Amino acid sequence: MSTSTVRQPKSARKPQPRSTAPTEAPGKPTRFNELLRGLAGTATRKEGGRRAEQPKVPTRRRFTPVTVLDDVLRPREKIDWVHVVQQGIPARIVGDAGKRFGMSKERLALVLGMAKPTLNEMARKDRVLDAKSSDVFKDATLVLEKALRFSGGDPAAMNAWLNSHVPALGCRPIELLGSKDGRELVDATLERAMAGVFG
Repeated sequence: MSTSTVRQPKSARKPQPRSTAPTEAPGKPTRFNELLRGLAGTATRKEGGRRAEQPKVPTRRRFTPVTVLDDVLRPREKIDWVHVVQQGIPARIVGDAGKRFGMSKERLALVLGMAKPTLNEMARKDRVLDAKSSDVFKDATLVLEKALRFSGGDPAAMNAWLNSHVPALGCRPIELLGSKDGRELVDATLERAMAGVFG
């Protein structure tokens, strides 16, 4: 008696999955894998035994730290000011600014939002202002320097202007130095006045 083999229909057969991964010969990486390694930042060896060039890391530019008042007054790029503010401006320089602009330390401490005893203690211990106070001091010093030039280099005339009512501002300029927007308004008013535009 002969036995017959029962064949399964084609639809019942399970297809074997085919590997789609690229084959790689021993010791000879494929171009695809080279690209992957390159994107991952790993060095691969090219033909001839040469190592692929690594991307150059940009070096951090150096900046001149603030040690005296003139360092605040000299022109700088914005990225330099970022580093200066992050590092902090020495508190003792506030006293030097007071002498230059004929202003009391109490007034400058008020602009910085600090108490005079705190400022004196920081200056005595040669500490630096925090980032916020350093930024305020930098901006206010540059505005005061412009006001000093507008006043012909006379600190008394500059303070007379700062403490007088300016119609273009609707108040005294000294009242605006404690805020960023206020300093920008005073600076813009000085620019117009120095160009001969009043009101």
